[in-house]
Amino acid sequence: MHIVQIANFVKADSGGIRRCLSQLQTEYRRRGHRVTTVLPQTGDCLPEPDTAHVKGSVVPFTGGYRAIVARRPLRDLISRLHPDIVELSDKTTLSWVPEWLARQGIPSVVISHERTDIVVSRYAPKFVPIGGLVTRFRSHVTEHADAIVCASRFAAAEFAESNDDSRQIRLIPLGVDLEGFRPSDERRENETLSIVMCGRLSPEKQTNVAVRGFMELAARRPAHLTIIGDGPLRAELETLAGNLPITFVGYLSSTQEIARIIATSDVALNLGPIETFGLATLEALACGVPVVVSNEGGSREIIDDDCGRAVPSDPHMVADAIEDLVSMPLDWRRRAARARAERFSWGTTAESLLSLYGELCPSLTRTGLTL
Repeated sequence: MHIVQIANFVKADSGGIRRCLSQLQTEYRRRGHRVTTVLPQTGDCLPEPDTAHVKGSVVPFTGGYRAIVARRPLRDLISRLHPDIVELSDKTTLSWVPEWLARQGIPSVVISHERTDIVVSRYAPKFVPIGGLVTRFRSHVTEHADAIVCASRFAAAEFAESNDDSRQIRLIPLGVDLEGFRPSDERRENETLSIVMCGRLSPEKQTNVAVRGFMELAARRPAHLTIIGDGPLRAELETLAGNLPITFVGYLSSTQEIARIIATSDVALNLGPIETFGLATLEALACGVPVVVSNEGGSREIIDDDCGRAVPSDPHMVADAIEDLVSMPLDWRRRAARARAERFSWGTTAESLLSLYGELCPSLTRTGLTL
């Protein structure tokens, strides 16, 4: 089977979507399938095997992300690739693709990585009237895609009112690299609590709530916060942090270094209220580290009472949750977190997706592509 992955809003320092694409590529190929990934051309593109680039335009208010907006170059590329199935990781700027693919007899599956309805209502500039446009994008995808994959019930809720066919919505959790993210052999018994946060420093991640929650914790007991990641709020957060024991590491490309920092921490924070899954949550759990998450997003579906707490956007409650988790014995909470993560593997995710693709591909009647 030839699987073509197409994604927008991906660049060299991207996080979740890029990791998802990469891990699924590996798993598909391990099972003997051919994979080609199509991404927007950016200034920092490096040659990658089985990856094609189409000229992308910068999308305003996204921190430099690009999107493929010209249709003909993408149609021409898909025609040359002759895919058996197309896996789309963008349901907005690429919402036209499923309809075109349907006319060619090529099945398409859309992986819903974000809650666009909430992003628009909470974070889009008020002077940019894109709410109606996003609704049309979603309706178009629902009408023409063969399946929509959601990693959590929270993600699937976006389609609840606009979709009468429950079979089209498939709930398939994402996974974690259980080898790359592992508990540390280094035993920590330190009076200073080590807290870690890993993610893009942007409003939708509620990084300011994490910092304020740490400020409340630091007023109660010795603690240190390490922030891995970069983004438009970094300068603001550094000002907020002042002279507190907070280290801004910046963006790290090394999975090994990220895993090392996480694994030697006591608690991780991932407070984004619109996370449709929460890869950062799962990676912390795989390192044996319990996580404090938002009580609104998809991360709350990953944790349980033995390895995490879901709280509102309140700094005092964030601090209380951290103290609650570290009150459990270190070895016990490490085992509980790791055991929870082991329920999610990229191999299981890939097998579920391939099973879905197998359902769709027998109906393939492509004899050629019409432009």
